[in-house]
Amino acid sequence: MKENKSLKIGVCIILISAIMTCCGQLCWKISSSSANSLLFLFLGFVMYGIGALAMIIAFKFGDVSRLHPMLSLGYIGSLFLGYFFLDESINAMKIAGIFFIFAGLILLNLKNGGENNG
Repeated sequence: MKENKSLKIGVCIILISAIMTCCGQLCWKISSSSANSLLFLFLGFVMYGIGALAMIIAFKFGDVSRLHPMLSLGYIGSLFLGYFFLDESINAMKIAGIFFIFAGLILLNLKNGGENNG
């Protein structure tokens, strides 16, 4: 039971990492065309750094093979941040990509998927 709680903590921290890194990348993108480019550049480095530290901390709470793939949720976050803040489009291929990311994460985290991970 303790291992399950530990993994949940790791998942929460790795999700924070994914969010922080994709927000940091958004700031870098904004910095390339903003009047406040240095501010956004610095903010991007801070957010990305927090995301990297969160990832390191998360690995203390679970297997790398289960937690690291969850960083791919950052791709989904980036897709939506680009849509809402940068007027980028979302098309059928991108939606299919989201589906495959979710499917992969589900397959990697199945309890009885070939190997018993706890």
